[in-house]
Amino acid sequence: MGGAGGGGQGGGGSEGPDGLRRGEDREVPPAIEQSSDAYRLLYGQLADATFDLTVIAIAGDHPFVTVSVAANLAAIAARTGRPTLLLDTDFRAQPVATMMGVPAVPGVADVLAQRLGWAGAISSVLVSRGRSIDVLPSGVLAGTLQAVAEEFGSEVGRLSRRYESVVVSASTPEQGTIAVAAGSVGEVVVCVR
Repeated sequence: MGGAGGGGQGGGGSEGPDGLRRGEDREVPPAIEQSSDAYRLLYGQLADATFDLTVIAIAGDHPFVTVSVAANLAAIAARTGRPTLLLDTDFRAQPVATMMGVPAVPGVADVLAQRLGWAGAISSVLVSRGRSIDVLPSGVLAGTLQAVAEEFGSEVGRLSRRYESVVVSASTPEQGTIAVAAGSVGEVVVCVR
């Protein structure tokens, strides 16, 4: 039933600024809540003078709850103008790749195994109009994060010199993930249901 002058995509003519904004909004992953006061409040509390928000880990027992909090905090940081990276340490569920719509490999595992530099594993994801975050998915790690804790700490240190905010999504399917993330990061927000 296509008629002339329909409001669908395509057709001649320009969409104008409103159409472009709506198009950008559609590119934002559904996990990013663009109008959530809860994440703004949490970010505001974490960004006060008591905390250094350069590197923070969001840890929890459910991968997709953990990454939802981590991704939304990263999006808020980016909206304040901070160059931001979202990094995944869940090598089993790979929730960051799933929720942010980026390939699961290459990722952190490839960087830790020195198969690839971190710049080659990062994807950029739009989180609001004109704002994006860099995303470093987990990739596939043969061992555990504990086995490469020292290398992980070094990489996080390197990344924190490049980004004003690094948000580590550290869901805990493996025992010891929180300990490694906390040891490398220092500040941890624990998500419980």
